[in-house]
Amino acid sequence: MSKIVSLLVVQAVFCFSFIPSTYADSALIKDVCKKTPYYDLCVSILETDPRSSISDVVGLAHIAAESVKAKAIAISNQIGASLGISNDPNLKTALNVCLNSYNTILRDNIPIVIEAIVRGDLMHAVSNAADAGNEAQICEESFRQNTIHPTNTIYVANQQLYALSVVLQFIASLMPVN
Repeated sequence: MSKIVSLLVVQAVFCFSFIPSTYADSALIKDVCKKTPYYDLCVSILETDPRSSISDVVGLAHIAAESVKAKAIAISNQIGASLGISNDPNLKTALNVCLNSYNTILRDNIPIVIEAIVRGDLMHAVSNAADAGNEAQICEESFRQNTIHPTNTIYVANQQLYALSVVLQFIASLMPVN
């Protein structure tokens, strides 16, 4: 009996070792991501989400929106922490502008995008995804105006959020029109 159990365990381990670490319909994701200017970023956020295996373009747009939201929350927290410890008045000015931008992204833009995706409202999904990217650009500009070095971790993360919002905008634009 123990030989049978051992054989079953070995067989199960062997079978499950070939399960891919990505979840999505690879062809759909590649097709969608080819239509964005950030192909690799698009593929990475979509393939790693387990919901992508059962998602159509609308589902992929929802995953992208939630990725923007998660990144915005992380950056907003980072901005708040940096405001608490910085003594540099130029950095504090830039961070306050960024905090305001990220509050707008989290309070206004992304909730509207998610609601529009759910309703199938292509126009509001795309325009608010673009607005989230614009807010990221306002943050970036505040760093430039206050002569903050572009290697600052918030500056770099902000550029990533901008790229994510562009991916979201392009995926949302592929949704079927209701």
